[in-house]
Amino acid sequence: MPPPRLPPLPLDPLPPACGAWLDALPRNALVGRLAPVNVLGTLLYAPTVLPDFLRYWSAAKTQLTLSFREQELVILRLAVLHRCDYIWRHHVPVAAEYGVTAVERAALRAGPAPGDFPPRETALLALTEAFQRAGAVEDAGWARAAADLTAADIVGLIHLVAQYQVFALVNNVLRVPLEPALRPLEGLDAAA
Repeated sequence: MPPPRLPPLPLDPLPPACGAWLDALPRNALVGRLAPVNVLGTLLYAPTVLPDFLRYWSAAKTQLTLSFREQELVILRLAVLHRCDYIWRHHVPVAAEYGVTAVERAALRAGPAPGDFPPRETALLALTEAFQRAGAVEDAGWARAAADLTAADIVGLIHLVAQYQVFALVNNVLRVPLEPALRPLEGLDAAA
């Protein structure tokens, strides 16, 4: 991997408001040795924006109508669509906490096929593809999604996709280095 364009800043001291928002995130795999310290250290180049971004990220993740499993499916698919190994490696263990299997991860890498996921998850993944590829949803896709999702689900999905597009851009454009503890974990190029 090429060197980072901006070396991550140390998180000590992290602005006080940031810690509270990070602590509110539901996860075990994003703490300790698997914590995303390098992306947070890179986001610290905009220290006045980071607390509000983390507040928004935390609130959206904890207050969405989407289950944590559904969120992780979407995040992993976005990692594939953006070719963002950093997000993929960070979210494989988080997704596992919420029941996403190796077979499902392979389907997300390859592009979900009919029958890979239940209808609600299929609808979320189809909308994610449409948001990412076209930045919009055609009427037929909207009608299919609306059969399985509520308006709150769709608006929440837009928030989730937007957040992880930001993370993917930060990671890809600024070449955020992967933390050593994540290097042995399954990457995007793992055999499907």
